Amino acid sequence: MNKRFSVEDNVVLVTGGNRGIGRTIATEFAKAGARGVTVTSRTEEELEETVSLIKEAGGDGLAMAGDVRDSDRLKEIRDATIEEWGKLGVVVNNAAGSFGSPPEELSKNAFRTIVDINLNALFDGCRLAADHFIEEDGGTIINVSSVAVEGYPLAVHYAASKAGVESLTRSLAMAWEDENVRVNCIRPGWVNTPGIRQQYGVEASDTSDRSDTSRPVGKPEEIADIALFLASEASSYINGEVITAQGTPQEHLQNLENV
Repeated sequence: MNKRFSVEDNVVLVTGGNRGIGRTIATEFAKAGARGVTVTSRTEEELEETVSLIKEAGGDGLAMAGDVRDSDRLKEIRDATIEEWGKLGVVVNNAAGSFGSPPEELSKNAFRTIVDINLNALFDGCRLAADHFIEEDGGTIINVSSVAVEGYPLAVHYAASKAGVESLTRSLAMAWEDENVRVNCIRPGWVNTPGIRQQYGVEASDTSDRSDTSRPVGKPEEIADIALFLASEASSYINGEVITAQGTPQEHLQNLENV
């Protein structure tokens, strides 16, 4: 393999690493030779399961429970990661929250809560990563958005927060480009995760049949592959970009009301 695609010996911190896309990103980094992977979320038991998978993949993992809205806790997790492995090179801001609600029934507090988790806390994660990366002559930040930014009538709070993530990604990339800190974003479409299966009834077998192009279902590994690329030297000329992974250029969120 071209060494520029390698993430060997890197150290990675993944928020929302307890299941779904976050868990898969963490385990795929371990398979690819990362020195260490820290995962964080509010559910410690699930985090320990992720660390077990990281170790099965041949890597070394650290589970640290915490709420991403708690910036002091985020700093503790960042610092513990550096102490454990001597460095930190990649931060994946994947943690997010959502629930379905018609906009006319959505309370102001509910809207603010989702924006706080998905956007405000993500900014804290970016800032804390950059504080370290600037001192250490560079690093990589990977944010996770959603195709919901194209319009999501059943979760306008989620769509708005994810649109903010994409704009923030571009702005921070510009702000820190001279510091050798790259900031990019992955915009997944429908991905076979526990959350999607629970909320919309998408079955695991759906990933092998993409004949329904109005709602193609991706695999978490396909999103993780993008994260691996963005963390490698092979993507060194990519900064401030949003990479969409939805299986088809056709808009496929239009029928969510009927799911």
